[in-house]
Amino acid sequence: MASEDMYRCRGFTLAELLIAILIFAVVVSLTYAAFTTTFTAVDSGDASSRFGERARITLERISEDLESFYGGEGGFFQGESESFAASRADSLTFSSTAHLRFNRDQQARGVTAITYTVEEVEDSGELRLYRNDEPILPGIPGVEAGEEKGFLLCEGLRELTFTYVDGEGAESNSWDSSLSESDEEADYPRLVRIKIGFSDSETDEEGSEESVYYSTAIALPNQR
Repeated sequence: MASEDMYRCRGFTLAELLIAILIFAVVVSLTYAAFTTTFTAVDSGDASSRFGERARITLERISEDLESFYGGEGGFFQGESESFAASRADSLTFSSTAHLRFNRDQQARGVTAITYTVEEVEDSGELRLYRNDEPILPGIPGVEAGEEKGFLLCEGLRELTFTYVDGEGAESNSWDSSLSESDEEADYPRLVRIKIGFSDSETDEEGSEESVYYSTAIALPNQR
């Protein structure tokens, strides 16, 4: 009976322990991989939710302004390609009928000069996008880009680019309708591509910040 009790109390063999450790290691590896994939998807969703609403509002505002572009008598279109540090931050000013009224008492205006300018935040290096809206009065030249900032449309930007497409399909990073070769009619782009970028505060495996981009394209009204 004593020998039978000793047999029943026998522990695991080395082979059994190794097999158990191997199975445990496989289960932990599979679980870790599943959690890593889940966390990556959650982080990506968080970045999209943080920047998505700001990007939507910004692109919709610029799109509505461009869709209301005025290219008739006295109209103009000027876009300049600029940069801050390693990022592009373009400016744009053009004539439009998309004047914004912020209260009911304010009178509606006709053609206005809409200006988009970018300002760099010194501490963080992030960019702020401003929209200015000034009326074009008869006999008075329109406002020049950079004279007034207007109201803050979007902050936390890392990049803002405008790309202009002419009637032949050629693309350019700048445009100036006053330099038109025709003395009778100003030349305007047919299409404007807009791209804005945000930098995620979290870094990737190499230690660099990841960027999230949003873009759209607007066809200007036919003025001919």
